[in-house]
Amino acid sequence: MGGPSTPRVLFACPACGNALSAPGEWRGRLVRCPRCDAGMTVPPRTAGAPDDPAGGTSPTGDEAGGATPRASAPGHETRDLEFEVWTPAQEEARRQQRRRALRRRRWMIATAIAALGMVAGAWGWREVYRRDFSAAGRMKARGFGERIEQVGGGHAGAARVSTLFREVLEAERRFAASDRGPEAMFEMNLVYRKAIQSPDPLAPGQKAYLFNNAAWFLTTSPHPLVRDPPEALSLARVAVDLTSGKEPAYLDTLAEALFANGRAREALEVEMRAHDLAPDAPYLGPQIEKFRRAVEAEGPRR
Repeated sequence: MGGPSTPRVLFACPACGNALSAPGEWRGRLVRCPRCDAGMTVPPRTAGAPDDPAGGTSPTGDEAGGATPRASAPGHETRDLEFEVWTPAQEEARRQQRRRALRRRRWMIATAIAALGMVAGAWGWREVYRRDFSAAGRMKARGFGERIEQVGGGHAGAARVSTLFREVLEAERRFAASDRGPEAMFEMNLVYRKAIQSPDPLAPGQKAYLFNNAAWFLTTSPHPLVRDPPEALSLARVAVDLTSGKEPAYLDTLAEALFANGRAREALEVEMRAHDLAPDAPYLGPQIEKFRRAVEAEGPRR
């Protein structure tokens, strides 16, 4: 194909300037540059510029599409497009192939973004559940598990933290990080009961903290084998007495224990005392409304 007598067309790639040649009968065909892979059309015949049978005459600027081919430069080899011809059907097939590849890349990127979004959403929902909906989260919002320096009136902060009290704090941290299932509930219950029955002395603030958290745990536990409202009421009264009734979180625990024992009217009175001490505490408002609705449901006192 393209013997010595076949006229040839010399032209330049419009993208990279590479000098190219093609047989004269390829004028108007779609071809592709072997250097930069850019598509182009072999320049058509220009009036007054016949092809060179020997293939050695450079075309005019008009014949080369407005650009003088670099083949006219000394020592520059002209690339033959003998095997670089693209028919319109091939060009369309190549465009379709590129579109499919682009769609595949977009789909892979969208899938990766969706996967990352699902992971982030699952992690975010896990954190929201642990903070707002789990048993440990609800307990913490009402004072459960707070450090004794914050809820103990400073009594335990000034005293040496005993080994027994440290074990209670570690157990509470493990419980907060667990799934709050039956096994974790039973373990936490055993730790509280062991600490309460231990003969080891505790500072007043540490003892108040221990009895308050144990009372809240026994009052609000969703597991019937752990839940013990009468015992919780006794522990909550001790915690309130140890702090002279000046800790709103402990008063809230006592009110919850009273409510769990069917004494909603007393629970409302105690909760109002806690509200007077801490009017800005966010957990007291819902508690007061709950107790007030229970009192209204009971009707007037006989």
